[in-house]
Amino acid sequence: MALHERRSCAACQTRDAVVGIGNPFYPRVTGKNGNVIHFDGSPHLLAGGNDYLNLATHPRVRQAAKDAIDEFGVGTTGSPLMNGHMALHERLAAELAAWVGKEAAMVFTTGYLANLGAIGELGQMNPRSMIAIRDESAHASLIDGMRLGGVRGWKFKHNDMNSLRRRLERARERTDKILIVVDGVYSTEGDIAPLPDIVELAERYGAEIFLDDAHGFGVIAEGRGTAAHFGLADRVGYISATFSKSCGASGGFVAASREVIQHFEARCSPHMFVASLPPAMTAATLASLQIMRDEPQRHARVMAVADTLRAKLRNLGFTVGGETPIVPVFMIGMFGSLRDPDIQALTHDDEDTQARLREEALRHKDTLGTFRAQRWLMKRGIYVNPFIPPGSIDPLLRLSVTDAYTPGDVRKIVDAFDEMRHMIPALAGSPTLLVDAD
Repeated sequence: MALHERRSCAACQTRDAVVGIGNPFYPRVTGKNGNVIHFDGSPHLLAGGNDYLNLATHPRVRQAAKDAIDEFGVGTTGSPLMNGHMALHERLAAELAAWVGKEAAMVFTTGYLANLGAIGELGQMNPRSMIAIRDESAHASLIDGMRLGGVRGWKFKHNDMNSLRRRLERARERTDKILIVVDGVYSTEGDIAPLPDIVELAERYGAEIFLDDAHGFGVIAEGRGTAAHFGLADRVGYISATFSKSCGASGGFVAASREVIQHFEARCSPHMFVASLPPAMTAATLASLQIMRDEPQRHARVMAVADTLRAKLRNLGFTVGGETPIVPVFMIGMFGSLRDPDIQALTHDDEDTQARLREEALRHKDTLGTFRAQRWLMKRGIYVNPFIPPGSIDPLLRLSVTDAYTPGDVRKIVDAFDEMRHMIPALAGSPTLLVDAD
């Protein structure tokens, strides 16, 4: 068998299943400006992005990037260890540390590398003795960081403190090197981690906390993030975030004590041996940080828009979550799967096996329905993100808004969902009806 071949997996089954519906992933972007994105030349309302403060196209951010290119060129052409470390990077790291309430910070080329490098290095510092306990909805970069560091990884149920406590009790029997790994704001569910409870449990069981604040940084606590929102920055050991969300740029950082950052600078491979963040992205992020300080009303406005959209979708009967600019619409059970005779006909002598088979069939049907719903919205000029297991616990449509949303933008989404709810029978099992719908 060739190296690139592998046995059938959930991802392969999903890939095969969308044939005839249209692959919702890797859509071809041909233009973007603010809340409008073009796919193959066709304009859509962007209701599935991450530019929460609408800074990616802000004139000051654009100009800062252009000025940096004029002064330094397009790239650094070197790693921080050699010729890639710039005064701009030092300034950005210092501002980030002060912004999130930590002693020091270091800048990475991407937010993914920040998590990969920091958690990976923590694992390598504690070979075979560290246990990382993560929320089941934690980002893939955090899981890959555990793999890089050879860390034993356990998970607890999403935002379930009883589940976390049980894992901590087990871990404490085996080691005193425990790391709790959570998102500040979860990228699909849009909810905020109960950080005060997590801190209390961490201190009770002698654990440290790694907080990935990719979707909280720039949004809550006037942009300072989840730890600042709860006044707990001094009790969270490690804070990471990306610049590709609220800053509208690219890159990422880890903030911690000065001692930790100095150690990472000397040993963290995904920082030391990767070309540094380009000057344009560094300068753009600095400009975005300044706008966050100058215009705190942006944060309040985007939260208000999201709350309005959430309320209107709930009034239509949809199950909607989140408490941030992320507005997930949960699709599990939306397509009559619980009443599907084909699913009910699945039987097995073992009751647990029968329940598992039915649950898998239900999720598969709801996954296809979610893809069809996303495709249907695309045909009406609205782009949203379809999330399915294992990328999310349940199938859902992830909507997100920016502070530049108008009442008309919200109304367009609500009207489309109002129409879509009457199309549920078709979306549940008739791709032909979906594709041909005007």
